[in-house]
Amino acid sequence: MQVHMLEKAMTLNNKKYLESVNYQALIENLKHLIKIGVPENDFVTAGGFAIIKSALNFIEGRELEKNLLAEINYPEIFKGGIEEFNSSEIIKALPQWHDLVRNRHSIRKFKNKIIPAETVREIIDDAKYYPSACNRNMCKIYYSDEPDKVQTLVKMIPDQFVAKNNVFDAMVVTCDRALLNKVELHDQELLNSGIFIGYLVMSIHAHGLGSCLFQVLQRDVNRASKIRKLLNIPDSEIISCFIGFGEPEDKIITACAARRKIDDVAVRL
Repeated sequence: MQVHMLEKAMTLNNKKYLESVNYQALIENLKHLIKIGVPENDFVTAGGFAIIKSALNFIEGRELEKNLLAEINYPEIFKGGIEEFNSSEIIKALPQWHDLVRNRHSIRKFKNKIIPAETVREIIDDAKYYPSACNRNMCKIYYSDEPDKVQTLVKMIPDQFVAKNNVFDAMVVTCDRALLNKVELHDQELLNSGIFIGYLVMSIHAHGLGSCLFQVLQRDVNRASKIRKLLNIPDSEIISCFIGFGEPEDKIITACAARRKIDDVAVRL
């Protein structure tokens, strides 16, 4: 069972479920991860302990488990559990979204500039708020602002109508399968990658830059293996795609293919 299921149960005030959980097993599992090398301050371990602590405080009793958790010296650097808001605090109409989403286009010609790491981190910091299965945040970005490393990334971009010849900065999106169980593989990894990529390209756009997606097909084993080796990407991570990004040329030419009509997309029952 994933620790983050506890947060879902708390949001629904499902004490019956929370009281049925084997917290000792969850704690031992996180301790095992630390034992095999996962850092104590990692999102999975420290975040997991924070959620367990919050769940134990949410229900009555369980002093044994609380004491067991108290004996573990983990850094309390992540929030866990739930927060309560008035809906007006977080549910807000954003008129600028209409313009933002309709003005985003795939850009295929960029200025010969490398985007500073600080800007890339700001872009990723916004994109990481994408919804993911049980809030496991499975996606990662590999990037650099060092010219030699950037060139390594750009040269690995899959060829798509020589567009890569006009790209001077790139990032690689991966999804960590280690945070999924066997039942979820091949759907959650692809689903979560897609959601994250959508947030990421809109974040790039919101920061005043352009982007273009370059797919890495999973059946292209040789290419994926080469990319994995060059970038030192763990075997547990699937390579979802490359994103070419940067400051667009002053004159932008984009495809003008029409979007499907709203009645073709929105099916009212």
